[in-house]
Amino acid sequence: MTTAAIGDYCDDKRIEGFTEVFEAGGGEVVYVAHSGDPSEATQKTNDAVTQMKM
Repeated sequence: MTTAAIGDYCDDKRIEGFTEVFEAGGGEVVYVAHSGDPSEATQKTNDAVTQMKM
């Protein structure tokens, strides 16, 4: 997931809720990228995907 900066109450609650339901259904959240500015999101997501070991 890519989301707002750490401490953003709304996004923190969305991540928490999504993770709970997703993992209960058998999924696994392997990475959450936090960006202080929307312009960082593309690079952080790209970094996460290219560094994952599948």
